[in-house]
Amino acid sequence: MVWRSVWLALSLVLLAGCAGDPDALRIERLESGGWLRIGFNLSPYLSRSLEAGVPLTFRLDYSDGESAVTERRELRYSPLSGRYQIRVPAGSYNRSYDSRAAALSALERWPVTLSAGADRFQARVRLETARLPSPLVLPAMFDSRWRLDSGTWRAGPT
Repeated sequence: MVWRSVWLALSLVLLAGCAGDPDALRIERLESGGWLRIGFNLSPYLSRSLEAGVPLTFRLDYSDGESAVTERRELRYSPLSGRYQIRVPAGSYNRSYDSRAAALSALERWPVTLSAGADRFQARVRLETARLPSPLVLPAMFDSRWRLDSGTWRAGPT
C-alpha cells in the first residue's frame, strides 16, 4: 500500500513536469496566399540554450483534407559570427539574420501549399526534442521547459 502511494505521488510529479507553456508556441491564423502565421515566445531558458549553440528544430504538420504535409525549420545561432540562421533540413533553404528578433519574425510566417478546392485546414507546430543534440534528448523528455506545442489548430467547417 505504501508503494502504491509513492508511485502515485511520483507519477503526479512527472506529469506536472510534462506540461509546457501554452502561449509559447501558437498558430494565429492562415493568411491569404497560403501563409500560416505562427507566434513564438521563447523562454529565457530556450533563448540561453539557443545562444549556447543548441539548434531548435520546429516541425509543422498540416492537412487540408486532401493531403497531409510535414515540414521542418531549424533555428540556430552561431556564437562565432553572432548571427542567427534558419534552415530547412530537407532542402537548400538557408538564411542568416543579425538578430534573434529578425530570425523569429521570419520563422513566424510559414508557407503552406493548399490543394485546389480544399475547405478545411488543420495544423500543429512543435519543437522536435528528438532532434536536439544527443546529450539533451533524454533530459528534454522530462523537462517542461522544452515543451513547445501549439496543439491542433483548425480552420474551415468542422
